[in-house]
Amino acid sequence: MSKSKILEALALVGLYPGCEFRIAGSDTIYYIDKGYGIFTKNSDVISNEKLVTVLSNPTLITKCCAIPQKEKEILKALYTLGWRYVARDMNLTLCAYDLPPYRNKSSWECDGDWISFIDLPCFREDDFQFIRWDDEKPFDIKVFLEGAGYEI
Repeated sequence: MSKSKILEALALVGLYPGCEFRIAGSDTIYYIDKGYGIFTKNSDVISNEKLVTVLSNPTLITKCCAIPQKEKEILKALYTLGWRYVARDMNLTLCAYDLPPYRNKSSWECDGDWISFIDLPCFREDDFQFIRWDDEKPFDIKVFLEGAGYEI
């Protein structure tokens, strides 16, 4: 399988270059190399069998997010203020929502009233790097704070 096909396949299950993750039932930490492939922490390339496991069973994946303490505190504050989701628009603007948003051609939208979201223009592209335009779902702050699906 070519480099680009592997990275495309991994993106379908929410894994991008630079991501670290565990597979349920294993203590091994894997990471997606920016150049090519999935590796263990000691730089061993994982087997095709593990790649198939990851791609066919995304519910077994626990992402290991190296989130700076400042960003964790911002997410906690947003949650306290009533915001439940964060997403990044195609133009890289970060927004917070009180209802689950959905993605359209160039931005995330919410079916609530006009105050159902806020732009967060003070954050740049290099802030909250784990929140991307090409994410299939918005970042769920509550799930993150409870530690379900994310390993901090």
